[in-house]
Amino acid sequence: MRRRVPALTVSLLLLAVPLAACGSDELSPEAQWADGVCSARAEVSDSVDALKDALTFDASAGLAGLPDAKTQIADAAQSLEQSVADLRTAIDDQPDGVDTEVADAKSALTQSADAVRDSIDTAKQAVSEAGSAGGVQEFVAALGAAATTLAGAGEAVTALADQLRSYRDSASSTVKQAFEDAPACR
Repeated sequence: MRRRVPALTVSLLLLAVPLAACGSDELSPEAQWADGVCSARAEVSDSVDALKDALTFDASAGLAGLPDAKTQIADAAQSLEQSVADLRTAIDDQPDGVDTEVADAKSALTQSADAVRDSIDTAKQAVSEAGSAGGVQEFVAALGAAATTLAGAGEAVTALADQLRSYRDSASSTVKQAFEDAPACR
């Protein structure tokens, strides 16, 4: 003998499944903040890599290749500067009413972002010197100095990424949950 399931029961079950899924995709305000911070950190890493790539120069291009190389480097440096500013904005964009542990995480991340900014400023100075180089040899030497200072900036960004991972792996329950839930922090 077959049992019949009333149509109303089936309809309610079909309605309940999509409704349950709707709420599961929403992030808490803390997780949204963490996601913005992790996304911004990834942008800084990408910008550092782009500037590293721009710092390569084919010396066989000679003086004719200098203007294009200088433009590419200047554009990549500007993009990096903007991504660092965006990182700081993401950190500062913490929601109101967060608990003390999340506020402490913001304070620590602010210090790390300042270290990244300071190392980027040093690299920017070296990039500026490359941009004002008159000859190929002077330009290539300035690129070497810029690459060295950019390596320091890369280390600061790596330290920030490690800090973000530590929040996800071992921080307080609220901070840990925010960084675990944030898609960009995975």
